[in-house]
Amino acid sequence: MQIVRIFNNNAVLALDEEGDEVVAMGKGLGFSQRIGNLVDQNKIEKIFKENAVDIPVEELFVTLSTPEIDSLLAIIDLATTELGEKYQANLYITLADHIHFALERFEKGLVITNPLAWNIRRLFPDEYAIGYQALDIIENYLRVRLPNDEASSIALHLVNARMNQGQMNQTMEVVKIVRGILEVVTLFFGKKFDTESIAYNRFMTHLQYFALRVIQGEAQNGSGQFLYDQVKENYPKATACAEKVDDYIQHQYAYRITAEEKSYLAIHINRLIESN
Repeated sequence: MQIVRIFNNNAVLALDEEGDEVVAMGKGLGFSQRIGNLVDQNKIEKIFKENAVDIPVEELFVTLSTPEIDSLLAIIDLATTELGEKYQANLYITLADHIHFALERFEKGLVITNPLAWNIRRLFPDEYAIGYQALDIIENYLRVRLPNDEASSIALHLVNARMNQGQMNQTMEVVKIVRGILEVVTLFFGKKFDTESIAYNRFMTHLQYFALRVIQGEAQNGSGQFLYDQVKENYPKATACAEKVDDYIQHQYAYRITAEEKSYLAIHINRLIESN
């Protein structure tokens, strides 16, 4: 590949073997290079064609500074190493775009809070941990400390890039459903729960998969009426709460929870109550 434009030390515009323009990224890829030089294949981390992603790639990289790309590569490298994930190539573009505009907003004093930050932290603790470390990385490269809510936003980009079943809007919808159910349960019992307990984290995991079923319209097989009757007899309060959750889901998402699903919800809710 031949370099036709140098964006910064880590990104160049080049012509591939077919004569198409591509953006190539990699640490030091553009350092001390000149137009017409061949791209060092050993330094390439990602290659993008203009029509391969939703964001205009060349336009984006013109605006990115070298420290911004340095921080981007460091964050994705950290996530890949710590979480053992292989991310979709689009992550390099969407996360770069997010970081760039987060910095721009911060410089203008426009601090935007993420209302789902707490839920994201509980739903995706591993990605949130990387998101929080990402704030340190950005501060190290750019001398700017972004608000803690940005850790959740970065975490969502990581989640979306590793989830094969959907786009960012689906991930956000999962978070909203889980948040809504938690509000129903909290109001029903009139108390807050120990968010560090094993029961709470198991409940969050169950709700995450349940929310995906709601979005996809996939109910669990089997009526489960016998199980439901047994659970209701043993855990009447938890079952009554599960019925409230059913009302909420029906009203908001036109999804009817089966007796079997309500049984499992009630069991998790009961464990939550007992652990509290």
